Order: sequence, then structure tokens, then C-alpha cells
Amino acid sequence: MLSSFLLAFSRPSVLVTLAGGALLVALGSATGLTTVRADQSRPSSSGPSQPADDPNKHETGDARAGREVFRMETFGNESFWTDAVRLPQGVMAAKFTPLDALKAGYQINSDALDDKTRQAIAAELKTDLSAARAPMLNNPMTTAALVNANAVIGVVAKDTNRDGKIDITAGDKMGVSCAFCHAITDGSIYSMPRGGSIGKPIDGPTPHFLNVGATFAIAANTRALYPIAQLALTANKGQTIGRAPTGLTETST
Repeated sequence: MLSSFLLAFSRPSVLVTLAGGALLVALGSATGLTTVRADQSRPSSSGPSQPADDPNKHETGDARAGREVFRMETFGNESFWTDAVRLPQGVMAAKFTPLDALKAGYQINSDALDDKTRQAIAAELKTDLSAARAPMLNNPMTTAALVNANAVIGVVAKDTNRDGKIDITAGDKMGVSCAFCHAITDGSIYSMPRGGSIGKPIDGPTPHFLNVGATFAIAANTRALYPIAQLALTANKGQTIGRAPTGLTETST
């Protein structure tokens, strides 16, 4: 699964498996390669209901702890995404706004926002979304604030400098959890067509319009992603999101 790749990308053994189909799909999102996406308008199913007399009921475990691991556990990959890939720095340098995040398919957890911020964002979403009428949604500092509040589902910010507050613009790190690729929201505040949404989190469903390639592309150090960022395959019309003058092709050695 793609989320497994995101969680474990910093492991050396991963470098030999980067030509997998899921990764090419992610790369294609950023470079124009056409991908097939599931129809999210169709009703989903959680499978058959559990019979009341089921003799094999699962009665152990801690659901709250499991949910916390699913949503917030990075397994230490914040060092890779912040120190190697330098994603927080790239977000600011690229002036990546909340509107950009929604266009890239990101999911925003409204429960993680304070009332004032939630109401302000909801009000701006009712405008024409121009910079003049929706200043928060067009400000990259708002993106940083959303990450700091752990409101961007699957993007986990931590107080790594231990100063008592979380601020990715002041040295704190952010990583990626399973929820990045395996959770959506109910869209109760906003849902962008073929994009992301803002609302209460729903664990499990895949955000089919998540553009992972766009995330890779804004990294301040794409060399850390070299094996995938530099792929320039015939099937992808020779395009690459890397910064080297030439990419890796089918005949590269």
C-alpha cells in the first residue's frame, strides 16, 4: 500500500522496490500521466453485518489506542520527511496554500480546529475563493497553522524541539501516518470536486483524489526522493519531477 511506502521510505531496503506500480501512479499524478480513479459517488460498503450470535466476537483490544496509532503514529519517519526531504521547508518555499492542499486531495479534520478558525474558514469557502475574499485560504501560513494543529489528516506534526508548542516553521518536525492514504472526512464543511475535503474524520476509506506526486514535487530536497523523483519513463512521456537535468530511464544503469 502507498501509505506503507510513505511510512517506510527512509529505510535503505525500500530503495530497491521503487518501480512498483503504486509509485508510478503517484508520480503520474504530478506529471500528467493519466490514472484510473474509483468513483467516489457510489455508496460504499463495510461488508456483511456481524450476526448477533457470532461465536467469534472480538472482545479484546483498545479501540481508542488503535485509532490513535492509525491517525498519529509515524514510526519515526518525521526525521526523513523533515530533515532529508525537507517537506515543511518546501511547503513554505512553494507558498503551498490550503486551497492548493484541497486541490491536491488533502483531507482537513475540522474537529482539530478551534471554533474561530473553523468559522473563518467556513465563511471564506462561501466566497469566490479569491485572495481578496478568502485571505486565509490563500495564505501558506494558514497551511502551516493547520499542520501545527494536526488538522491535516495523516500529516503529523510533533514538538520535536521540546519547547512546549508545535510549529513546523520554527524547527519542529512533521511525518506521515497511515491515515494520509486511508482516511477522508465527511465533507460537512466543504468538499472540493475531484479534490480534498473539510469535515469530521472517517477512518478507512481511501482519498481517491489524493495527489501524492504534488506532495513530492514541493519538497525542498527532492534528491532524497531521487529513485522515484527522477524516473523519466517512456510510459510517462519522459517527464520527471526531479531537479536533475536528466532522469532515470528504462536503460539506466
